[in-house]
Amino acid sequence: MKKIIRALPILLALSVLPVLEAEELRGHPPGMLGVGLDEITAKEVSKFQLPGEYGAWVVQVGNKGPADNAGIQMNDVIISYNGQRVESARTLSRLVQETPANRAVEIKLIRNGTGVLVQPVLGKGRLVTAVAPRPTQSLGVGIENISPAVGEYLGLGEGVGVIVRAVKEDSPASEAGLLEKDILVKIDETEITSAQQLADVIKGLSAYSASLTVIRGTETQSIEVQF
Repeated sequence: MKKIIRALPILLALSVLPVLEAEELRGHPPGMLGVGLDEITAKEVSKFQLPGEYGAWVVQVGNKGPADNAGIQMNDVIISYNGQRVESARTLSRLVQETPANRAVEIKLIRNGTGVLVQPVLGKGRLVTAVAPRPTQSLGVGIENISPAVGEYLGLGEGVGVIVRAVKEDSPASEAGLLEKDILVKIDETEITSAQQLADVIKGLSAYSASLTVIRGTETQSIEVQF
């Protein structure tokens, strides 16, 4: 019986904690920075002269919002929030949401390769930031199906493989080094069988990069493409 009595206050204290936390949060809505964000990939590291593959890429700034008032601009990359490294756009979104509104915060960002320090005062809003939806990807190539004879010669499965007939300038395909007459066999582990299927596979990618398996001449190569 004594053990039960001793344990009871602990159980009661634990049950009260969520209530106390809820009380503390009343009247303190989550902060709002007023920006649209996208994730950083290896492509943006060199583009924005970043110290590493981390940070939150600012793709939109709300007019006269906290970020705008503090001087945050489009294409800034936020790398630190109140001294904590920002690993991703979603990390920043969580950190802002955990900060009460109307509080000044310290943000370090990279702008044109140079570090900038700003101190916005967070606004009030349930939505902290808007993490930009992933755009529909395009490889930037014109393709056609290969003939059964060519597929058989290359040892491909029936209907597998498409030939690149054109590469759009400044497209992901062009930047990755894809060439006309390359035969595209796979994107990641998915075999490619037609132009429509290629478009569907690219649209369904969950990352901003993919590995292309191509046959160039008689050699099979792996090419990394960034969207």
